[in-house]
Amino acid sequence: MKTKLVQIGNSRGVRLPKPLIQQANLGDDVELQVQNDRIIISSVRHPRSGWAAAARQAAVRGGSVMKTISVTLVFLLLYGCAALNPYSVYYTDRLNGRSPNSFPYVEVIIGEPEIYSSDDLTRDSQAMRENGYFLIGYSSFNAGDINQNLAFQQAKNVGASIVIVSSKYTNTVSGSIPFKIQNPPKTSYTRESGTIYGGGDTYTYSGSSRTTAPGDYTTYNIPYNVNRSDYFATYWVKTKPPPLGLSVVNIPTDIRQIIKRNRGAFIDVVLNNSPAWYRD
Repeated sequence: MKTKLVQIGNSRGVRLPKPLIQQANLGDDVELQVQNDRIIISSVRHPRSGWAAAARQAAVRGGSVMKTISVTLVFLLLYGCAALNPYSVYYTDRLNGRSPNSFPYVEVIIGEPEIYSSDDLTRDSQAMRENGYFLIGYSSFNAGDINQNLAFQQAKNVGASIVIVSSKYTNTVSGSIPFKIQNPPKTSYTRESGTIYGGGDTYTYSGSSRTTAPGDYTTYNIPYNVNRSDYFATYWVKTKPPPLGLSVVNIPTDIRQIIKRNRGAFIDVVLNNSPAWYRD
């Protein structure tokens, strides 16, 4: 259809025929967009519009949409805001906010971090230290199903070269969530007829009326079962090897009690393939 621009006050516009407006389902509020030398007119869609109608249709269809609503409600109940990364929220920083690259003994980190799964973090942490890695932080929390890619993202955020993740099932959370859906409106029809006498004449009348009342509400109890686990992640960077290949710390308290002295040093880790490692 072709038309012409017309003068409307200090602006110019077009008059849209009524059939065209109906076909495009345009309301009183519209949005205007310019794309590739074209002006696009579309109805304004408000957030959450149509959700109630979709929910009502779920009861008629047997629950396909109800299942979606159930999953959404359970997710929001157990995990809260989806934008939060639990590996970031429950992260403990061992560098006091400093970047790993600001420490002279840390090798320059190139590329993206590597992610590994562990069934024994104590063993694997010791192996990481023996291979010259330093723990810069860790994450610990309990939650439902969590994607390990979130740990990878946190490793990138903190500048780690390796992240090791583990999880252990703890319990299952079960219950139900009440969810109300308004039913369709109820319409009733009333037909009336009668006879009127007056002035020696007789008159008859008939008619009908329609009454529409809001629908009542139906409550659905949506069951859920969510397995929860303890999640743990450790973040590591590669360090430059010390001359002898030894990591020395203060003497632990239990060792002091055995040797009955406080002074001295304790060899905590011997790095693999270091001069100390090759000594008999």
